[in-house]
Amino acid sequence: MLQPDPVITLTPSGQNPQVCIETKEEDTLAQVLVSEFMILANSAIATWAHEQGLPLIFRTQNITLPQESAGVWSAPCDIYRLIKCMGPSIMEMEPKRHATLAAAAYAPITSPLRRYSDFINSAQIAHFLRTGESKWTKESISSVLPHLSARAQAVGKIQRYRPRYWKYLFFRQQAKNRRWSGEIVEDTHNMVTISLPEEQLFLKAPKAIFGDKVRIGQRFQIRIGKVDPLANELRIAEAWEE
Repeated sequence: MLQPDPVITLTPSGQNPQVCIETKEEDTLAQVLVSEFMILANSAIATWAHEQGLPLIFRTQNITLPQESAGVWSAPCDIYRLIKCMGPSIMEMEPKRHATLAAAAYAPITSPLRRYSDFINSAQIAHFLRTGESKWTKESISSVLPHLSARAQAVGKIQRYRPRYWKYLFFRQQAKNRRWSGEIVEDTHNMVTISLPEEQLFLKAPKAIFGDKVRIGQRFQIRIGKVDPLANELRIAEAWEE
């Protein structure tokens, strides 16, 4: 999916910082190349370790994606459709496919300064290359895996909600002065989901706000009403078709 993250900047202003959201420049070809090589390295080391019988922590996402999901997508409705198809990746001791990355096996090693599972895998591989033996047994790694998984889930939740908090605070600061442009990505019986691509948010609102004849891909301008960043609450007050 082609969806660059927005850049969030905070400027001190008394007790309440002012939030600014700007569109991030697209990654350079060099950055994309490094990212792809990191994925290849993690996939190759997973296959090699499995062949050697070397216990590692594997990241798996053993789900079935529709055949038409392959490709690079940038339209909000396509991105939302694919997100709904995906499930979370998990850490396991047995190699399994990682569907989103199209890898038969995947063991993270390329971010040992940021993720503890990468550090464990890197140390295990380095010891094996020096001595021909495992530093830790499969059972010893398995014993700490539930703790690592719980911590990873907690960190993932913070990583998801932290930018959302600042985005909601930005909306509250700008609510009286702006309208936002978005695209309808889901229409259910009583609710509508609209994508704000620049802010990378999907917002739900009662269908009555948008009218009876709502269709996927239709563009609206919206005005934000009540916003409570701490409660993760944002309400759309009005909508106008573009």
